[in-house]
Formats: sequence, structure tokens, C-alpha cells
Amino acid sequence: MFNEVKNNNKLINLTLIFLLISIILGIILRIYNLNYENLWNDEIFTFWITDPSISVKETYLRVNQIESIPFLHYLLLKNFHSIFGYAPEIGRYFSAFCGILSIFTIGYLCKLLNKNRSYLLVIYLVSLNIFLISYSQEARVYIFSFLLASIYLIYYFKVHKSQSRNILNLNFILFNLLQILTFLSFPFTTIIYVTILIYTVYEFVFFKSKSFQIVISLIISGIFLLIYIPYYIKTVPLAVNWLNQPDLKFYTDFYFTKFFGSRIMGLVHLVVLIGLIINFHKEIFFKKNNYFFFTLNIFLFYFIPIIYGWISQPAIHERYIIFVTIPLLILISSLIFEIKSSKIKYLYIIIFVVITFANHFTENTFKQFYKITERYKPNFVEVYKYINSTEIKNIYFDLSNLKTEESEIIFSAYSNYSNYLFNSNDFDIQILDKIDNSNNFDGFWSICLFGEEWCNFNNNKYEVSNTKKFFKLHIKLYLKKS
Repeated sequence: MFNEVKNNNKLINLTLIFLLISIILGIILRIYNLNYENLWNDEIFTFWITDPSISVKETYLRVNQIESIPFLHYLLLKNFHSIFGYAPEIGRYFSAFCGILSIFTIGYLCKLLNKNRSYLLVIYLVSLNIFLISYSQEARVYIFSFLLASIYLIYYFKVHKSQSRNILNLNFILFNLLQILTFLSFPFTTIIYVTILIYTVYEFVFFKSKSFQIVISLIISGIFLLIYIPYYIKTVPLAVNWLNQPDLKFYTDFYFTKFFGSRIMGLVHLVVLIGLIINFHKEIFFKKNNYFFFTLNIFLFYFIPIIYGWISQPAIHERYIIFVTIPLLILISSLIFEIKSSKIKYLYIIIFVVITFANHFTENTFKQFYKITERYKPNFVEVYKYINSTEIKNIYFDLSNLKTEESEIIFSAYSNYSNYLFNSNDFDIQILDKIDNSNNFDGFWSICLFGEEWCNFNNNKYEVSNTKKFFKLHIKLYLKKS
């Protein structure tokens, strides 16, 4: 008896240590070197949109000018800037905070659904997931929507488990509120609603299971979507010209390479997931549990955007379906813990723990602790530092290849960000809004924001004197002709 208690205490201690290490690693990897890189294009637009000095109406108009994303994230980030200050790093801190919270929400979701310790593996995999870490360090909507989606699922399963007919209880109210907020955060979250709808019908047909609260919430949200979707389509620019319909290569890994950090890691997760679904197909498809819900959810996150792409226009991208990592990680972890053989079960766990940790040594996530890491985004500070060291301190964003309306928006966003960098680094640089024959300055630096091929400035009054290439940024010095 004494030895049994002692062994249980050891197991509890090991569990707590593993949990603590996972969470600490997850937090560190989301915060460390958070602002090592300058903002990239989309983050610069987010920074411009969420300027707390402009009105809410102006913020809304800016969103509709340039984004295909609903207003909610920008409104919250605007208020976050109002409280903590208007600086680029504030937006990234907001995302990092959402990323850290999602470790706990997904872990809690898994614990809510399973009586075993699969939540420990989920917390570890979420904490060290390279894809989620990356989007926790960007001032963009994706990890915020991911967090909302995870909380939305928590309250769905709470309501689903309760089987209550009381629509005035707190769980039901929060479920409906979170359902609406999730729709307002990102359009692809409506796929979760479709999953709940199909799963509710599935449970009724095969198990005669009825959930009064779920049906009422589906009706409420359905009415909201019937009103909201036409308004959203009418007011938000939906065309994303750079997207392409998936090619044959896509169907070999379904973005798993992106989700898990490498081709090998992606294949391991994909093969194991397929193997587990095949092995437990009876439990998933013919028994009443939550596994079919997550399997259906995974399928719909791929199927709906792909079909929409064939019918209308390409719509799928790995970051647009970031939410699919929730059912992926929960399903893999939960089914591993369903394996009856302890040896095979722990072999799977050890493999996932080891390869997930080891993979970080090939990525900047661990390299950043012991060496200067490679930059992947334009380094505006380096460019402006160089320009500030020269005699010519005028800069001009060459947007001559763009339409007038687009160039005005981009100019405004980049000027806003650049002026912040000038002030915070004490650079004596001036941004020129136009170049024509009325200008009388001696010269200027032309900034090629989107590659050298986009720089087509032509004026008889100036000629190119010097060209410098920085990573992802090209600049040209134009001097007045003698």
C-alpha cells in the first residue's frame, strides 16, 4: 500500500514537472525575441489601421479599404494601443498574450473531453508547435481568432454535455456570445458552426440524441449569419489575387509541413493521424463520442475552402485554416491515449515528445538562444540607418506600378510606420509624398517596397546615382541632373 501511494506521488510529481516545463517553454518561445524583426507588410497595415488617434469610424473605413478580415480584431487592438501605447511591439504583445492563453484553453478543452492524461500531450504539442509560435509573434488576426475558436469549442462541449433545456444559464449565454464573436473575428470560423450543425444532425439520426440548447443556438447563429454574411460580402473586399487553387503537391501533406515545421514532421503527423483514424474507425464513426466531431471538423476545414475555390475563387491558405490545428492536435493526442498496449502508447508519446523538441534545433526558435538568427522580414531600421548616415535624407516610396487608390493607402500606412521609426531612432529623414517638376531638392532615396521590379520611377529632372540592396528591400539614390 505504501509503495502504491509512493508510486502515485512520483507520477503526480512527474506530471506536474512535464506540465510546467511545457508551459514555460511555450511562453518563452512566444515572447523571446518578439520584436527582433521589423513589421512586415500586413503588420504595417494593422499598425496603421489601429492608430488610437483616429476615430472608430475611420478605423472601420480603413479595414474595409484594405482587408478581407472583419472589424473585431482591429477594434480590440485599437483599444489595446489606447491603454498601453501606440507602438509596433504592442500589437505583437497582444498576439503573444493570445498565443499563451491558447495553450491553456486547448489543454482545458482536451481535459474537458477526456478522463485520461491526453491533455498533457496536447499542452506540450501546442506549446512547441512552430506554426502557432510564429503566428503568436505577428500583429495579425490569426492567433486571436484561434484563441476565440478554442474558447468557443469549450463552451460548445459544456453545453453539449449538460443536456439542459434552460437557455438562461451562463454556459449557454457564453456559448452563443462566443459563437457570434468568433464569426466576427475571421470568416473561416463559420466552418466550426457548420461542423456543429452536421454533428447535431448526425447524433440525432444515429443515436437519437437531442440537445435543446444546441438547436436553439444553431437557430440564433443561423439567423445572425443570414444577416451578417450578405453585409460582409457587400462591405469587405474579398478578392485575394495572390491565392491559387491547391495543386497536386498540396494533397501529399495538406499543409502539415507548415503546421509542424518540416516535411518530415508533417509526414509523421499525417501518417500517424491517418493510422489512428483507421485503427479506431469503429470508435470514431459508430460509437457516441467526440472523436467524430473532430474528424468531421478537420475534413470540413479542407473541403469547404477547396470546393469554394473551384466554384468561385481560390480561398485556402495555411494561415486561413489555422483553426484546424485544434482538432488535429486533440485527435492525435486523444487517440494515442486510447491505445490499449501501454508499450505502444508510450512509444508514440515518446516519439512525439522527442521529435517535436528536436525539430526546434533546426529552426530559429532554439537557434536564437545561441546565435544571431537569419531575418525573414524587411529590415527598415537598417535601411533608414544607412540613409540617415548619407547627405541625402529624403525618401520616396516608389508605388508607380499601383493604382492611385492603392498607392495612397500603402503610402499612408508605410509613412505612418516609418515616421514612428524615425522618431524612436532619432533619424533625421523626410518622406516625400510626390516627385514632380515643382520639387527643388537635390536628390532623394527611392524605396522599393515590393522588389526592384516594382521601382519604375521616371522623371527627366533626376537620374539614378547609386543603388543599394538590403534583404527584401532595394533603394536607389536619385540626384538632380546637372
